[in-house]
Amino acid sequence: MSRIVGIVSLVAAALCAAGFAQSKPKSQVSGAKSCATAQTQLEMNECSGAEGQKAEEEMNRVYKQLLARASATPAYREKLEAAQKAWLAYRDAELEAKYPAQDKRADYGSVYPMCFANYRTDLTRQRIQEIKALLKQTDDVCAGEWGRHHTE
Repeated sequence: MSRIVGIVSLVAAALCAAGFAQSKPKSQVSGAKSCATAQTQLEMNECSGAEGQKAEEEMNRVYKQLLARASATPAYREKLEAAQKAWLAYRDAELEAKYPAQDKRADYGSVYPMCFANYRTDLTRQRIQEIKALLKQTDDVCAGEWGRHHTE
């Protein structure tokens, strides 16, 4: 019974957060200023989620750039796609390892959405740097396939 109450509470909180986010101007929810001035836990949770979404979008953008540059070498592109898929699985497993409880809201409290989003964002930003490093490798003998075929 308490598990059902917990699930219902989590769903209600998510719906409230979604409604609250929709009722605010976009700049107030996702802008840097709102993160600096966030005063309630809900505002901090929303801000962290918005920052995570921005990082996810940037990662997808640079990943697509990498795939486009690798299109001339199908085997390399295939391996890049496999590596990204494996990284996404790693990220999700890492998050689950950090927050293993079944009822995360009950065990970690109202800060859980913020903490989860912050850690996910940190991992995503690290991945962005890794992808950007691949994009920059051009004349390094250790750059592997990328260094052999790309001279930008």
